[in-house]
Amino acid sequence: MRPLGRPRAVTAGHDPAVTESRLRRSGGHARRWSLTALFAWSALLAPPLYAVTSSPEQDLPLPASLQYSLLVRILGFDRKLPARSGSDVVIAVVYQAGFRASQSMYQALEAAAAASPDTMVHGRRIRIVPVALGDTASAARALAAHKASVLYLAPLRGVSVEELVREASASGIMTVSGVAEYSRRGVAVSLVTRGERPHITVDLRTARAAGIDFSAQLLSLVEVLR
Repeated sequence: MRPLGRPRAVTAGHDPAVTESRLRRSGGHARRWSLTALFAWSALLAPPLYAVTSSPEQDLPLPASLQYSLLVRILGFDRKLPARSGSDVVIAVVYQAGFRASQSMYQALEAAAAASPDTMVHGRRIRIVPVALGDTASAARALAAHKASVLYLAPLRGVSVEELVREASASGIMTVSGVAEYSRRGVAVSLVTRGERPHITVDLRTARAAGIDFSAQLLSLVEVLR
C-alpha cells in the first residue's frame, strides 16, 4: 500500500501531543464504527504516522485518539461495566508530572477525549480525570475518590506497575495502557502497535480479578493472555 502523503520520521523523542495534532487534522471520527472497522481505518493511516528512521521492528506508541476510540469500544464489550460504574464511566489517567513522556500522554489522551464524538458507553457519560502519581497508596485513594471504572497508566518510571494493577483490580477497576511493556506486567488491556498496526492484548486473569466480563466477540478479535 502506498503511503498517504509524505511519511514523517518518528524518533525516540516522540511526543504524543504532536502526533495527536497531526491525526486530528486528518479528520478520523468513528462514532458508529465497530472494533473491526476501526482497525481497518487505523491501518490506512499507519504508514505516514509510524514511518521510522530506526529499526523497523520498533513498536511505537499508538496515537492517543486511536487508543481512546479503541478503549470506548472495548468498554462496550464489558458486560459488567454498568455494575462497576456510577452514573459516569470515569477513566482515571495516572501520570507523573515531572516526566515529560508521562505528562504528554495524559494531555494527548485528554485532548483526544475532548475532540471525540464518543462521549457515552452503556448509556453513561465518559469522564477523564487526572491522577498525578505520588505513591501507590495515594493513587488508590484518588481512584476511590473519583469512583474510577478504568485506570489508564501513562508511561511511568520508578514505580511498581504490578502493584498499581493489583490495587486497581482488587477495587474492581480495569487497568489499561498504551505502553507495550506493561502488558507483561499484568495490565488488563494493552493498546499498542505491532510493526505498523494497532494491537490489543487482554490479560484474562487480570480482567477477571477486576470483575470484568468481556464478551466472546471481543476476545475473538484480540490477543488473549490466559
